[in-house]
Amino acid sequence: MSEESIKEVLEIKTNDDEEASDELSGFGLRGTIKRIRYYAGNDDAVSIRSESGEYTEIEIKLPILRKELI
Repeated sequence: MSEESIKEVLEIKTNDDEEASDELSGFGLRGTIKRIRYYAGNDDAVSIRSESGEYTEIEIKLPILRKELI
């Protein structure tokens, strides 16, 4: 993925119609990232690293839920 593509995927859109049309043309990565961020309570919960033509790595950081907090 190019740096521009990574920025576009990680960008949170405020227009739901625009986001919905993006999800119809792909596999809903933006929506998935949005939900992960919501449930993790952190915008830095997802990061993407890529070397164009070589690999793309998506890192997801989820908080640990301790039994005493549930």
